[in-house]
Amino acid sequence: MMTHSLADPVSGILARLPPDEAALLREALAEAAAPRWRSRGARLDKRDAAIRDALGSFYTGLPPSTAAKALERDFCAYLSGGWLRERVILELAPAADAKRRALHRIARLSDGGSLGWRQIVNINEGARGG
Repeated sequence: MMTHSLADPVSGILARLPPDEAALLREALAEAAAPRWRSRGARLDKRDAAIRDALGSFYTGLPPSTAAKALERDFCAYLSGGWLRERVILELAPAADAKRRALHRIARLSDGGSLGWRQIVNINEGARGG
């Protein structure tokens, strides 16, 4: 009797995908297989890094609270608009606007939840904002 593992068909699927899409799928599968507490912590670590990256890329030169309020405003606008259409997309295409890509990444890592400006300031200062 021949036995097959789940890895056999998954490896075949991954081999047929473009490298960037295969990497995204591998990451999603690894997160799905991890214990819920570990995957949540890793997701929040990535979210916090994405927030700090967005602040450093699009809100430079502003005082921390002003930058956090600007990011909160832009993020809320994205959640009420673009996110409604794009939430099923793992990662926006490289041709998409850089700020929109950053907001999409934060939204994915926040499970579509909103962030307050004070929470953004705390995250930027290295504190877990929840």
